[in-house]
Amino acid sequence: MDTSRDADPTLPAIARWEAFCYRSNRRPGVKICGLRDEETLLFTAQAGADAVGLVFYPLSRRFVSLEEARRLVNGLRRGLPPKVQPLVAGLFVRAPVEEVVRYAGELGLDLVQLQGDEDPSYLEQLRQRLEAEGLMTRVLLALACVDATEAVTRLPRLARELAAHGLIDALMVDRRGTLPGGNGLPLEWSRLAALAAGRRTGELPLPWGLAGGLDPRSVEAACRQAEPDFVDVSSGVEKDGRKDGNLIREFIMAVRKVGAI
Repeated sequence: MDTSRDADPTLPAIARWEAFCYRSNRRPGVKICGLRDEETLLFTAQAGADAVGLVFYPLSRRFVSLEEARRLVNGLRRGLPPKVQPLVAGLFVRAPVEEVVRYAGELGLDLVQLQGDEDPSYLEQLRQRLEAEGLMTRVLLALACVDATEAVTRLPRLARELAAHGLIDALMVDRRGTLPGGNGLPLEWSRLAALAAGRRTGELPLPWGLAGGLDPRSVEAACRQAEPDFVDVSSGVEKDGRKDGNLIREFIMAVRKVGAI
């Protein structure tokens, strides 16, 4: 199995974060979201995912309770050596700040993903509470955009504003749909290349990720056109509404091709 993404197990969490979203392997990081059972979670980690996501939005069909999540995370950390453990992310939609902090602390989340257009006041409260609890949990803000024009206009401006106050660690763009996430709707990838250009010039000061409409057949082209720092997928690796191991493996392999230049 290819474990070229893996770092020395003694490296701190910051190194795993940078491996995920700073393209240290010359390819985007891979996050597989909406995992619900221990077998698939372990398979996804062993297949080479850089991050795995658990959904804490009660209206989602991928929702897991805190107790279920505790069992999943404990199983992951028991089942794999630190060297091959992915980042563990929790997805929240307009959840109370105290709830997010409690879940982050109890589960040892590496990353909280906010999918509800949370405003700067919320982000400030969250950052303060995480720091007060001594948690090094990263904050990823997902933006639902109508089209690529909104994404390339809105993302750099928001990133500069939020980065200046240290409120978030990364941004992600998704296509607006009926749900806060997991709609499987793509943006126009070639037009998002402006964001990658902004990363190179400093106009976009934070890592950015791409979600929406990605699957094993499309993700390589999406990565080459948009050049995101990481990609996030959920419905694109599902079959009959459930995560499919073959699709997960194919998705990760497709992203690895981007770095094989």
